[in-house]
Amino acid sequence: MAPPLPLVAAAAAVAARRASPACFLLGRFKNPSVACAASIATTGEAAAAAAAAAAASPALAEEAIAPSSRGGSSSSVSSASPPGSGRSSSSASSSSTSSSVPSIFSARAKYAPHCVPWLRNSKLRANLEKYCDVRDVYEGDLSTVKVATLRAGLSGADGGGSGAASPAQQSSPSPGGGLSLSPSPSSSPARVVVKSFDKAKLLRRPDLQAKVKLEWEIHSALDHENVVRAFLASESDRHVGLFMEFAGDSDAYSYMAAKKRLALREDDARALVWDVLQALEHLHHGHGVVHRDIKSENVFRCAASGCWKLGDFGSALRLGDARTMARQPLKLEGTFSFAPPEYVAIWDRFTRAELLDATSFRLDTWSLGALAYDVLCGRAPFALRDDMPRAEEAEAILRAAPAFPSGLSYAAVGFMKQALEKDPQKRPTVRQLAAHPWFAG
Repeated sequence: MAPPLPLVAAAAAVAARRASPACFLLGRFKNPSVACAASIATTGEAAAAAAAAAAASPALAEEAIAPSSRGGSSSSVSSASPPGSGRSSSSASSSSTSSSVPSIFSARAKYAPHCVPWLRNSKLRANLEKYCDVRDVYEGDLSTVKVATLRAGLSGADGGGSGAASPAQQSSPSPGGGLSLSPSPSSSPARVVVKSFDKAKLLRRPDLQAKVKLEWEIHSALDHENVVRAFLASESDRHVGLFMEFAGDSDAYSYMAAKKRLALREDDARALVWDVLQALEHLHHGHGVVHRDIKSENVFRCAASGCWKLGDFGSALRLGDARTMARQPLKLEGTFSFAPPEYVAIWDRFTRAELLDATSFRLDTWSLGALAYDVLCGRAPFALRDDMPRAEEAEAILRAAPAFPSGLSYAAVGFMKQALEKDPQKRPTVRQLAAHPWFAG
């Protein structure tokens, strides 16, 4: 079913609201019915090209796939880089055979531990449009995004959650050459988001290859009710595809727009912020991962459970020692209006050492405060008007105190003031924010 027109219009408005010269947005006009988004960097040269992505998680299973496997992508890119970096504008596609086309992941499918059973069938993935209702959501120069719904009779209910496949649940070819699928349990969703990258273009951009591989490595290891789940990475001669959970019908910004409201009621906003806090607790303390792009467009409402889920892990990094950081493509990424002062201060020009020094878990706590302000007040905290010059907004982020409208509770204002502390050393952690009195009310 096509998404409501107000949601599509709202998604277009998002791009205008968030755009800035330092944030090149590829695919910002995302369809709000896609309940996940992922970003990859589009700038940067030698340093990122030389960095190899970390090896895939040992917990991931592998299976050979057909060369014609297809996918789709949502690429919501926000990154800045030092002067002199370039962007690829090539649009050529690969026509090589499977024996001559280099691999990005491997010649196999990589499954997250919680991959839904029906995605484990390689024949189904290679003929996605035959066995699924596939809706195109976005098509860009580098990537596409689709929503694929397994047709009735091939799966059980389209519910939330997921589970690992057992042999009895896996699908298999029928004797007549068709596809026979065992009924999926109600916990196995029949609808997924498929994000696909043009492989020929990735092969010409080692930095982008590293970003896609890092996104999969980080995202596939996460398993939390408030995180959009990754299911599968597959590769063919022409595409690299990432399959993810379809979490609901809208992101937080589009959800408000569809209801013709600038902001959420405080109780609803508190529930949203709490869910994102739980997701960040899982990232920071469970996996050592900083998200770096927290905003209302990356938080998705699950219609089945009513909870909110954090998505878009294309800007995420695993923090650690110098060796850990050297193995990852490091770029300045995020969305300007939600970025903390330590990133805004170096937004247009920086050294690697400056970027490393500015990158910490405290990036996410600032952006969480900006998210709370956005859903409570209807705008980012320092974006005072739509036509505000970036230099003026930067000055406000660096030096001004946020203004709070009347009608908000004392606890809500106190929470935002703490999260929007300009000094990252004084800014609270996610665990400290979770103990704030606002969540006791």
